[in-house]
Amino acid sequence: VRSLSLWDRNPRYRQDMFDLMNMSLDDLSSHLLAIGGTGSGKTSKLRLTLRDAFRRGGDQIGALWAGVKPDEYANALAVVRSAGCEDRLLHLKPGNGFTYNFLAYELNDRPGGNAVTATNLLQDLNRQLNASKGESDDFWANLFGRKAQCGITIAHYALRDRVTIEAVYQLILSAPVSFEQVASDAFREKSYCFKLLKRAEANVATADEHRQLKQAATFFLSEAIQLGDKARQAAVSQVIAVLTPFLQEPLYSVVNASRSTFKPTMPNEGYIAMMDAPVMVLGDAGRFFQTLVATQVIEASLARSD
Repeated sequence: VRSLSLWDRNPRYRQDMFDLMNMSLDDLSSHLLAIGGTGSGKTSKLRLTLRDAFRRGGDQIGALWAGVKPDEYANALAVVRSAGCEDRLLHLKPGNGFTYNFLAYELNDRPGGNAVTATNLLQDLNRQLNASKGESDDFWANLFGRKAQCGITIAHYALRDRVTIEAVYQLILSAPVSFEQVASDAFREKSYCFKLLKRAEANVATADEHRQLKQAATFFLSEAIQLGDKARQAAVSQVIAVLTPFLQEPLYSVVNASRSTFKPTMPNEGYIAMMDAPVMVLGDAGRFFQTLVATQVIEASLARSD
């Protein structure tokens, strides 16, 4: 990489932060911890280090930039411009044409992705939400995970590459609460849950898919009903709390899109992706969104063979 980089081709870049800190690009990609009091220069030094990393590595160095404050994109843009690589900057801002259906990517495009790995993503968000409230209970967390996994399984087999987090949400909310409801004509004619179950049943292609669909259908049509009102309502409340931020703008149009303009592999391909969904502005929605993107980018990085 270095023999082809801007670092070797242009002598004016040969004195930089890496020289001052006696570091290499390999050191930076391993780990970097900046410690210091307020106003000690941590942020400035990190920005200069990023600038010089982009300069040294040329188009071989990509990045994922997360922001808490509203002005973080402006900071990222200044760094990228000073490094001369603005053409590789991806502005991941809800509302500016950026779309990313993270659920469809996890289920259809990510190697090894399935309903279990998709559920793990939502479990991480659920743990974040409960931790922020000072709550922790394995029983409710496991019930949330079971409900989410079964909902994702049915929605995926029903919709395949058109699956969305909204479909999972609507399926779970329309699930029956009694055996009488399961047997009713109204449930079979009007319920979104039943509609997706029938479509999934028609779409399953293998014995393994049929087995997974049967398990998911049994959960909603029998097991969940027998849990009792308290457990069922608690699980649904957790689903609502975790998924609602993705069902409201500005994130709704981003994560429920039929086509994605971003893939988690892009930072590994030399793009500099700036997540412009500041937590200080969007709250849980921004935090959840950045957690999902960062997790999937890390997984894509770990899956690389080079």
